[in-house]
Amino acid sequence: MSNETQRLTFYELVRRSKDLTDQQKNRLRDVGDLRNAIVHAPGGWGQNPIADPREDIVSWLETQAELIERPPLVLTTLKLQPPRVLDSNADLIVFLDEVRDHDFSQSPVRLPNGDLGLITTNAVTRWIASGYDEGVGVALDQAEIADVLTFVEAEDQLVVKPRNLRVVEAVRLFAGALKGSIPAAIVLTEDGKPEHKPIGICARADVAELLQALGV
Repeated sequence: MSNETQRLTFYELVRRSKDLTDQQKNRLRDVGDLRNAIVHAPGGWGQNPIADPREDIVSWLETQAELIERPPLVLTTLKLQPPRVLDSNADLIVFLDEVRDHDFSQSPVRLPNGDLGLITTNAVTRWIASGYDEGVGVALDQAEIADVLTFVEAEDQLVVKPRNLRVVEAVRLFAGALKGSIPAAIVLTEDGKPEHKPIGICARADVAELLQALGV
């Protein structure tokens, strides 16, 4: 810890921390306010304590200290498995089978340049809407995944991170840490390079479980 850090108040340390989510910061500040009330007014009114330590709050603080010292990883917290990576030249039906059989709303796609893309049910909806002709419909079996990828918008983007991505970092990404942009999914590769094989994928729907792992 540097001399500058040692001079910072508890609230400033919490505010600056990149190891905490906003939810953790808010609760720590609340607990800090209670701590100050107890310390600076130990007698309370009529010499009665203003508050007693609660076992659940003490346990939560101990958990937070453990999480900061040994931060949980996304890969192990969500027990992620390598996802199926679709080819951009594959028929759209291949993705729709994934949606039907596994209740997926997105899948990683290997692009012609070797990078990773993401096909989502939202992009499929836009593609269908753009080509729908009443009375004729849309020929799904004549479309490639690449056709749908042209309808990908900012909300369909993915982020590629290494296997050691911490839970708190994932939560911050889904909260808009990347210049306010919120990815649809985070794909993990061994070293965070998109040209390498994905070893796991997490989506916005996983945020609740990630926050639970952080005790918030």
